Amino acid sequence: MFDVIAPSLEEKLLGYVKRTYLPERYRRGSTANAFTHKDVDFFAPAVEELSSGFTAEREELPKNYLNKKEFRSAYLLYFFLPTYTKVRHCLLQLELQKRLPRGGIVDVLDLGSGPGAAGIACAHHFSAHSRTVRLNVHAVDQNEPGLRDATELFRSLAYERHRLATEVSTLTPSSLQRALKGRRYDLIIAANLLNECGSVEDQERFCHMLIEHHLTDNGLLLVIDPALQKTTRDLMAVRDHLLEKGLASVVAPCLHQKFCPMRAANRRDWCHFYIEWRCPKIIRQLDHLIGNNHDHLKMAYFVFAPLSQPSPSRGEGKGEGATNRWRVVSSPMPSTGKTEMLLCGETGELQRISQLDRDMMDKQKSLWRIKRGDVVEWPREKQRLARDEQIPVVSEWNGLTRPAADRPTRPSRPEEKS
Repeated sequence: MFDVIAPSLEEKLLGYVKRTYLPERYRRGSTANAFTHKDVDFFAPAVEELSSGFTAEREELPKNYLNKKEFRSAYLLYFFLPTYTKVRHCLLQLELQKRLPRGGIVDVLDLGSGPGAAGIACAHHFSAHSRTVRLNVHAVDQNEPGLRDATELFRSLAYERHRLATEVSTLTPSSLQRALKGRRYDLIIAANLLNECGSVEDQERFCHMLIEHHLTDNGLLLVIDPALQKTTRDLMAVRDHLLEKGLASVVAPCLHQKFCPMRAANRRDWCHFYIEWRCPKIIRQLDHLIGNNHDHLKMAYFVFAPLSQPSPSRGEGKGEGATNRWRVVSSPMPSTGKTEMLLCGETGELQRISQLDRDMMDKQKSLWRIKRGDVVEWPREKQRLARDEQIPVVSEWNGLTRPAADRPTRPSRPEEKS
């Protein structure tokens, strides 16, 4: 369970939404910051419309949808915490790989920042893991009211040693280059942005521009996109083009620098992952009203680095340089008499492994104990697990380690069901 949302974060976010976006006539007679069922009912229609627009009906969303206050409040209630959690998960992966700065001033560019979920996630991560780091977060978005939200929330939720500057700009390569004025950053985050940048070629040019002109030599570009088939297949193509043209290396989630074997294998599959998280109460309530399910957070992502950096080491966790490390890139797939799973290895190959049903006497000691995203160690020549055989897990996707200071104070409890 990946649990990084402290109760105070959810409480302060809900209080801000109520004070800022709930009409005065609905707030009369109620506790100023307490978020009630009536408040949830009030905001739910806009949440449902925005959620539909982000998936099946995205073409119907206006280009600058955050100009509407209804959509800004819906984003804060329903998408802020998932984006925050995804960014925290990616940062923790990079922390475990020792790819993040450990001290000094760190410059972060949050592109398409909206209300600033990624910047606040960075502030919380570095405050938990590198207390001597001071962040300068530059949030750029085309929506000025959204940036006002980001400013207020950063002031309330981040720590005094971190700083946020905002800038209004259209999110095209030419406009951004004018706005950024040649500044370079240690970390650039583009969360839920790249898929809005046009064709695969346009997305590739966008990433190339950021890597070549706006990353420091040791900088990283983190791209997170919705885990939809088309958007993720496009992102996989962007990855391959950047590597093919020698424009960047990939740091995560791939364990290799070769063409994506999943993309080459067929036109159906897309490389995405699920975060098992402790879903916040407000999202459970909204899920119940609009018919969604947030038991898991789906995400597609890549972390890119300039070629001036040393080539990323293979594998994760204990040991480096092995050739039997694999990233699990599917969930267990039941078929007739067996269960299969897909692995993507350090050599840039896909391997399908299986275990017969009759050999799974205990699911906790079988293929079912492995999760999509885990890094495992497994012989390349072996394709079937024996009775109750276990695959050694090098790094658990949902069991990433973090210090006690970073753990929410909420007591443990059974997982809620919507």
